[in-house]
Amino acid sequence: MRSASAAVDVGPLRWLIAALAVATVPLAIDLPPWEALGIAGGAWWRWQRTRRGLGAVNRHVLLGMVPLIGGALYASGALGFGLALAAPALVACCWLKLLEMQSERDYQLCCFLCVLLLAVLLFDQQTIATCVYALIAITLTVMAMARYQVAGPALALMRPRCLRLMALAAPLALVLFLLIPRLQLNLPNVGGEGISGFTDTMRPGDIARMATGDKVAFRVEFADNQLPPGGELYWRGLVMNESSDGALWRVNLTEPAERRSVWAGAADLPLISQDIVLMPNGQPWLFALEDAVGELVNADLRKNGTVRYHQRVNHVLHYAITSRFGDRATDADHQAALPLAKVHPEVQALAERLKAGTDGSADQACERILAYYHDQGFTYTLSPGRMDEESVYNFLFVRKEGFCAHYATAFAALMRVMGHPARVVVGYHGGEANSIGGFVVVRQEHAHAWAEYREGDGSWKHVDPTLAIPVKPGEELAAAQQPGAALSQWADRTPAWIPAWLHAPYQSVSQWWQFAEARWDGWFMGFDGDRQSSLLARLGLGHPGPWTLTGLMLLVALGALLLLLLRLLGPAWLRRGARVPADPVQQLYQRWCARLARSGAAREPWEGPLAFAERASALLPEQAGNLREAAATYARLRYAQSGEDAPAGMRRFAALIRQLPARRPPSVQVSSS
Repeated sequence: MRSASAAVDVGPLRWLIAALAVATVPLAIDLPPWEALGIAGGAWWRWQRTRRGLGAVNRHVLLGMVPLIGGALYASGALGFGLALAAPALVACCWLKLLEMQSERDYQLCCFLCVLLLAVLLFDQQTIATCVYALIAITLTVMAMARYQVAGPALALMRPRCLRLMALAAPLALVLFLLIPRLQLNLPNVGGEGISGFTDTMRPGDIARMATGDKVAFRVEFADNQLPPGGELYWRGLVMNESSDGALWRVNLTEPAERRSVWAGAADLPLISQDIVLMPNGQPWLFALEDAVGELVNADLRKNGTVRYHQRVNHVLHYAITSRFGDRATDADHQAALPLAKVHPEVQALAERLKAGTDGSADQACERILAYYHDQGFTYTLSPGRMDEESVYNFLFVRKEGFCAHYATAFAALMRVMGHPARVVVGYHGGEANSIGGFVVVRQEHAHAWAEYREGDGSWKHVDPTLAIPVKPGEELAAAQQPGAALSQWADRTPAWIPAWLHAPYQSVSQWWQFAEARWDGWFMGFDGDRQSSLLARLGLGHPGPWTLTGLMLLVALGALLLLLLRLLGPAWLRRGARVPADPVQQLYQRWCARLARSGAAREPWEGPLAFAERASALLPEQAGNLREAAATYARLRYAQSGEDAPAGMRRFAALIRQLPARRPPSVQVSSS
């Protein structure tokens, strides 16, 4: 064992630098380039100082570096609140501690800082790949801690010590995972992994920007694979019913939470059950097929068919919901009937021309607007250009091209001007079917907007103006971004550098990986308070509250600590099975003594290594040089505070043992002296 006051030498430092580097790599994307170069230079500087016996960097030098690094981070825009902006400062502090390190306490603190960096990584993202990477990094950190205390080869440290420690900790970690209270706190999403979700306000270009990403928004499993007829998957999210100019739309948050009775004709419509795993998006809105019915835990089913969670979704959320396919919302929504306060004269004139000659019904007004889109040669595009000022006028008369939100907002605006209540609905349309897992993946590129207008019977009719709009010539859109896109097969996202003959295997691996991610998100990351309560109820523990769970968790931790203390300090019969880990240096020495005993030179219990080597040299004169060098090497490894690098010394000691004869030479006579 190493003395607590001993200086850190080259061997443990190598392991610590490796552990710090592995913990830092996932956060490197948030670091300015100069900081990454500075980290590499600082690690090399500390390595060279340790090799020359100089030890830690002068503390005054480090104190002078702190304001310089802080100022450089601020000037680089890499200093602020949130994980992405706080990570560069945290990483810099960890590597500065490496330069300051002098004793065992500093060494162990650096190891704990490695764990802190990994905690930051896991707070930011919790995918399977990230968790496996963190597990490997933690193993390396534990090996670095063990390497400081005991010299020896890496595999000799990992197998008996590190893996055993982690295996013993795994059951306790599992129990704590099940018992830690899942407090429903409305905390901000300070991580960076969550997708950008729909907000309470929307301009047409917002959805076009969302639809350019392919991150997973949510995954859906249908009961008995019961898909909607025709594969029409419209995932209802928010209803935008407040607007003054037809361009900027808002959600009326004062709408009562309770839901009116379902539409009179709804009893004959099919019920479709969905099991949904929603990724964190920082918004309180849940998604479901139109039109959601029934009750949800910790969520309100609003009168307009939307579902509002009781807090912002900043964690993976697993919920089940049922929809009555083909049903319509029947809420009054007086806000949607208000006229627009700001209307461009050309838009007003167009609405009057479209209304002329009709019977005044909402259905005929809808047909006239859709016919106008068709007759005037409107096209569908993801990049219609900037139309912030008078965007409805620019879209209808100048550009005549846009994304789904442009068509939906302009449609609702014209309906309002023509005197018919109308609103915009945003959510997702379509999805990708995963044949392996039997579920549907809905991505950000499936973001969509459509419109609703109120008919004479008081129900709201769904209208998707993009269904008959052609794509702009020369523009290539993904399958999910095509107008009218519905449920599709797994999209080909094979990188361009992969050969064509590997596309099919890549697609298969992609589906399997998405299946594993779905199970991981559903079973582990989606293990929230509701699922925890259900699991504990099935185990016979009822529905314990947070304080009961905290008490159970503390009892388990205290029980594990008590067993450890009894194992170490209890009676002999209980400690009989507790073996003290073997010292690799002592193991080599015992092999050396056993080899010499077979050669006719047995060590006496009272003999030290140097005295025994001298007596054995007299018995085996042809091995005298080997024996004296082996005894001196062992003495340095066993008793010296500093000297040659321990792994190199152990390798040399093992080589000297292999050079000894395996059995007694014929000329040797056994001596009892």
